[in-house]
Amino acid sequence: LALSNAGIRKVRNLGLFGSLSFDVTDRLSVTGEVRRARDKLRRVAPTTATNPALRVQEATFKTTLPRFTVDYQITDDLLLYAIAAKGNKPGGFNGNPLLPANLQAFDEESAWNYEAGIKASLLDGQAIVNASGFYIDWKGQQLTNNFQPPVGTPLSYIANVGDVEVKGFEVEGQVQVTEELQLRAGYSFTDTEYVAGGVPEQAALFGGNPSIAGNQVPRSPKHLFNAGATWRDELTASVDCVLRADVTSRGDSYVQVHN
Repeated sequence: LALSNAGIRKVRNLGLFGSLSFDVTDRLSVTGEVRRARDKLRRVAPTTATNPALRVQEATFKTTLPRFTVDYQITDDLLLYAIAAKGNKPGGFNGNPLLPANLQAFDEESAWNYEAGIKASLLDGQAIVNASGFYIDWKGQQLTNNFQPPVGTPLSYIANVGDVEVKGFEVEGQVQVTEELQLRAGYSFTDTEYVAGGVPEQAALFGGNPSIAGNQVPRSPKHLFNAGATWRDELTASVDCVLRADVTSRGDSYVQVHN
């Protein structure tokens, strides 16, 4: 239960979870999981900025979220895995009575995530390498936008802007060079693209066309890189010296959905 100047908001969440694992062989295992959830929202707030009469808004979101995992331990030091899972974020209400009626509520978003990868331990455990590829089918993405009323400053609101495809890969590793020195590095490539959707601000900026199809998801750089080193040495029986250095590089990204 939350109380604010935008009204009273109440959220009730109920969930049921189950999991079943099966060892096909001593090296191959399969796991299935499912979560059934219900989110019930209720909001009591003024009807509009000029109408103080209270209005009750209610919505219920019911979802079934499965997850499937396959692990294949090729050797004691080499694991192959694959995952398919569905996730969601319930919808809700925008709490500002100054917003027009069509912007007062937003629907849930959902996504199917598919991932396959490898985890390897090398050099008698002195080195670790992990690599994976992924694909995400994202429906009804929720995103914060701005609405400009006739008078006053812009108002923030959440809306379902469209459907997104995400694909990419990532690789990371670390190696214990000496007893004192450890090196690590990682890189990821992520390609995001709206395949459908639109927002009113897009139409205002680009000559009446609200479509964002082909645009990149905001704040989602294609390239991410990190590297680091740690030096750990024993000064005395009770005091260790630890020196650490890290560097991170992020590729360019758009701040807004309009690109």
